[in-house]
Amino acid sequence: MSKEKQKGTAAETAIVTFLSKWWPNSKRLPLMGKNDEGDIDVFPWATVEVKNHARMTLAEWVDEANREGKQRKSWLNVVWHKRVRKGSPGQWYVTMDGDTFVAVLRMAETYYEITDAAAAALKEMTK
Repeated sequence: MSKEKQKGTAAETAIVTFLSKWWPNSKRLPLMGKNDEGDIDVFPWATVEVKNHARMTLAEWVDEANREGKQRKSWLNVVWHKRVRKGSPGQWYVTMDGDTFVAVLRMAETYYEITDAAAAALKEMTK
């Protein structure tokens, strides 16, 4: 296995271990050439492309994540890339395009609207 491949595998494994604290079924995806669907499976609607390179080429990486996400039919397509001198994936970067970020914000907004409405209704019921 090449040194680059080893670095990629190590980064993918570190991210899966990190995600497994919350989502134990997280796993690495097999390489499928031009039919690749990302590097990590957390949810069917999410594509995670992992990068461990000294030089960042964000536009290229985000395009790759979106291409693979299209094949996977996911709406959340991100690049999780290693940060220099940071060992934990929780300290690495996750990059997405603006359309994906707006989708995340809209999902969060809906969640909080529902949560706030439920809290208000519960408060009313307990008066």
